[in-house]
Amino acid sequence: GPVPSEIGKLQKLQTLDLSDNFFTGQLPDSLSHMKGLHYLRLNNNSLSGPIPSSVANMSQIVFLDLSFNNLSGPVPRLNAKTFKQSPDMCH
Repeated sequence: GPVPSEIGKLQKLQTLDLSDNFFTGQLPDSLSHMKGLHYLRLNNNSLSGPIPSSVANMSQIVFLDLSFNNLSGPVPRLNAKTFKQSPDMCH
């Protein structure tokens, strides 16, 4: 099934690893409500569709892995300074 949209209510969560969970469907826009999130792993699922442009609002993110899904469209421009400590970790 899909990533639950209620996940956005976890505003103080800093690390979220949902890799290898057989998620399907699109990424919920509510991910951008997770203002404290530093690490997000959603790799190795069956997610599809575009990456929501609201992901660009995740100002604290330092690690983002969306690899090995079926995502399409452009990758939203992320704030480059969020990756200053590990610029090679954006997948």
